[in-house]
Amino acid sequence: GLTQSAATRYADGGSSMNTLAAFGAAQRQFGSTQCRMGMRWSWAQVQASFQDTTWLQLVSPEFDQSQGALTGSVSALTRWSDQWSSMASLSSGFRHPNVDDIGKIREKGGFVLLPNPELKPEYLYTAEQAVSWQLNPNRDVLKVDAAVFGSLWNDAIVQANAEWEGDTLFWIDGDWARVQTNQNLDRAWVRGARVNLSARLWPQT
Repeated sequence: GLTQSAATRYADGGSSMNTLAAFGAAQRQFGSTQCRMGMRWSWAQVQASFQDTTWLQLVSPEFDQSQGALTGSVSALTRWSDQWSSMASLSSGFRHPNVDDIGKIREKGGFVLLPNPELKPEYLYTAEQAVSWQLNPNRDVLKVDAAVFGSLWNDAIVQANAEWEGDTLFWIDGDWARVQTNQNLDRAWVRGARVNLSARLWPQT
């Protein structure tokens, strides 16, 4: 690579991102259980054009990537008594790489982020179980919420070390920097738990 003199951080030939989505939702009551379900279809397209090849040469200087996905969620809220309730939910999510993810060029702290036209969308699948208890359902005096969740992050987009034309270093702004690109990890697990406590410290006036 050569010195990045008059080049910009983004594709000099221009870049754009278009998105389209449609969704629907439904709700039903089965005894003491309230069920909710939703579905969403999402589509995104990213286009970018790199015209100046004096310092950065891409195999494909024209990016045109598009993909759609169907995601959704379902949850069940059950009231076991005036004090106890629980909620279970399953959901999925989708994120298409944006202009920053695919085509941004940035040098910081000895690393240089270079474009990756092979970057794919990432997906998230989450399951959660929550339990709630309140001292008095008619008065917001004391309430405790607890939940555990687990998420599978598939094709997660992360910035990682890479090579550019067989080299791990890239000459930019008069110095060498370690090459990195945004890449898709196979998968990552996110697990956690939370507890919320809310209480009224003095009578309501």
